[in-house]
Amino acid sequence: MISTNTLIMKLRKHKQAYMKCICIVLSLAIMCCLGGCEHETSNVSSLETETTITLSVAFWPDYMQFITEQFMEDNPHIKVEVKQPSVEMSTTEDLMKISADMITELMSGEGSDICSVEIVPGYKFTRSGLFVDLYTLMESDNDFNSADYYTNVLKAYENDGALYWTPIAFSNAIARLNAGVMADLGYDIPAQIDFKEIYDLFMEAEAENLLGSDAVVDKKSMTKDYLRGYEHRKYIDTEKLEVSFDSEEFAEFLEKMKSLPFAESRGTSNHADETDFTDNKSLISVFSNSFIDMNSYADTEGGGSKPVQLISSDGANTFMKLGASFAIASGSENKEASWEFIKYLLAERDYDFEDEHSDNYYENYPLWWAMPINKNNFRKLAEALSENDDITEQMSEINETLDTLHYIDLSLDYQIGEIEADYYERDLISAEECARQIQDRAEIWIKE
Repeated sequence: MISTNTLIMKLRKHKQAYMKCICIVLSLAIMCCLGGCEHETSNVSSLETETTITLSVAFWPDYMQFITEQFMEDNPHIKVEVKQPSVEMSTTEDLMKISADMITELMSGEGSDICSVEIVPGYKFTRSGLFVDLYTLMESDNDFNSADYYTNVLKAYENDGALYWTPIAFSNAIARLNAGVMADLGYDIPAQIDFKEIYDLFMEAEAENLLGSDAVVDKKSMTKDYLRGYEHRKYIDTEKLEVSFDSEEFAEFLEKMKSLPFAESRGTSNHADETDFTDNKSLISVFSNSFIDMNSYADTEGGGSKPVQLISSDGANTFMKLGASFAIASGSENKEASWEFIKYLLAERDYDFEDEHSDNYYENYPLWWAMPINKNNFRKLAEALSENDDITEQMSEINETLDTLHYIDLSLDYQIGEIEADYYERDLISAEECARQIQDRAEIWIKE
């Protein structure tokens, strides 16, 4: 294992930028920067003539431009033209415009060969015939070994058994509990925890006067975003294209969320500050499963428990689509070359942390705060960065259990957030009315 002090310090310089990105996408549907790679050459022997493919991107355009240049060096028969976003990504409205522009191009037949569909509601467009089933390309490619990948994650992306888009990264939420409070309550630290259990624990701790009068559930308000997202997905069936927010269960969830005290601040760039329970002012800290904080997971000096997997209250092992996911347009005349590029993004690679382009990698690539879809890449990164083999094994085991994708279209999530604000913050409507309005809005969205 290599020394990581310099590397970790370098990575943490960029955490504030990451927090800005994840706050936009997490609070509106949940969203994260790896690097330094030497890439394996793809097998493109069947492409005998020079081929040009086009790639539309939204997030991390600088990194995507860089990685395409690396790809073309290794694959001289394929030229990649990168189409940058129509506007700079700085607000939710910008993201929605980029999405609308991409969809318009696809529908008109003028779209790129490859689309990064991180902000396009991919599951709604799989039935439209806009994208290629990537399984057909994987299965016909002798150089692609599915055993090297987290196929459980890919399966969660399926629609009617087909894979129309694939991530290069994914993430799930991890929690650490106040170990002292758990011991005082007489509970062991669980392997998993959901919203209902967090609510019950906080109420019980308050009743036993184990937390201060000004205690909060967590020291950063992003925990509210995680819990909100993990519960919302229960009421959207992307297979049947149905929504069910108008239920007593969802209204009860809204009431419980409103009754819990959440911190106003989204937290600091110092993970240790967010997992220090010595002041007994919080019960839990929820954060994204990531390489940058791997070694912090094992640090219990602040009274935090071992890492606990956050799941949805219906038992789903939920994960988040993080950063770029890619699809090949069905109208593309260069499907084989397009697949070679996507395969290149997914492939096992050797990492050189001292690469001269490392700042570009760290700032623009979404893996430092996520898990690579390639198992071999996970192992290489864990071996290089982790100081605790037990944590590495726990993360690996959690990755294998994930089975449910949390993904809500940004436009819908924005509208839900506006309605929820009338209940949570402005006290203009009841929980039941909030649930009804969300149901009405979601029904319109799901039928579009």
